[in-house]
Amino acid sequence: LAALVACSLGGGIVHAATLGTGPVAPGQMVVVYATGVNLASTARMQLDSAGKVSTFIGAARLFFDGTQAPLLSVNSGQVAGIVPFDVEGKSEVLVRVEYEGVQSEAVRVPVAQTSPGLFTQEGTPTGAGLIFNSDFSLNSKDNPAAEGSAVTLYWSGGGQTDPPGVDGRIEVMPLSRPRAPVSIAIGGKPAPLLFAGAVPFGWAGLLFAEVTVPAELSSGDPVSVPVVLTAGSASSPDTPVLIWVRKP
Repeated sequence: LAALVACSLGGGIVHAATLGTGPVAPGQMVVVYATGVNLASTARMQLDSAGKVSTFIGAARLFFDGTQAPLLSVNSGQVAGIVPFDVEGKSEVLVRVEYEGVQSEAVRVPVAQTSPGLFTQEGTPTGAGLIFNSDFSLNSKDNPAAEGSAVTLYWSGGGQTDPPGVDGRIEVMPLSRPRAPVSIAIGGKPAPLLFAGAVPFGWAGLLFAEVTVPAELSSGDPVSVPVVLTAGSASSPDTPVLIWVRKP
């Protein structure tokens, strides 16, 4: 087996939504880049016998200190998983990958209470946000959201939840909600928050927020404006995630 190469803070472990480096938060979805994993195709998320997201797929495991992370996918270049909730309260954590029993070197990664990031439609750090209009249709230039209407966006990195997060849990009612206060700005204006919490029947760590689009963003024609989400003391990156907005 080729030896696994330790991930580095220069790009080895990134936020699954923003693809940026930085501290990780409890429940955050991440992507770890590693070599030495040899798969012909991508191994996808599976549920274990307890009905939770499995911590072992494609002969790979992902550890944060001694805790195995739920895995979302594994291929020959990336291991995508969810930061265990027991990193809460730590200042740093040792991250390592294991493939067919071979372990990478451990890398120290800082831990924060929250590390919010918004998902985009193309899986890129910037561009059209993964945002749905009030009729559950995907927001776009040809399908903008009306000012004053409710929209739903998807994100990760909200930190510990209430009730406390359970690694790999499939979320059902009552839905868990981030303990940290959540706020959203659209086009630089506060967007009234209707709900922020777990996605029904999604895995713990995948979050959504429903907000009302502020008024007076568009002067007539549809416009694209940035969306910024704040959880606790941290905000999503300044690199723009965009929503299309129109007059009612």
